[in-house]
Amino acid sequence: MILHGAGGMDEASLIGRNEYMLIRDGEVKTGCFTPDEIGLPTYTAEDIRGGEVNKNVDITLEVLKGKEGPYLDTVLLNVACSLFASQRVKSIAEGVHIGREVIKSGKALEKLKQVQSFEIPLQKGVVL
Repeated sequence: MILHGAGGMDEASLIGRNEYMLIRDGEVKTGCFTPDEIGLPTYTAEDIRGGEVNKNVDITLEVLKGKEGPYLDTVLLNVACSLFASQRVKSIAEGVHIGREVIKSGKALEKLKQVQSFEIPLQKGVVL
């Protein structure tokens, strides 16, 4: 999926209209959607702006814990687009629903904890 988000973003955006192109059955298909068409609110760019590392870590944890708001909705939108592009769902709106269920279930936060506990044994002298 090639996506042009509202406000000139390189990802799906809750600011307004999003346009996309994707290849299905050997054909290029185009489409567009707005947040309200897929069941999400519209926000301003300032509402979804991140910050320094510590703030972004806090935002990520809040999203994975299911805290409602512009950050969670932005993640749901982009997850939905990925699920739609990979044909795991029939619509972006359905992808939003699936994404919300996964986050509510705690599976997304659990996956982060698994990744955080993963250790790579390094050979002496190897620097990452």
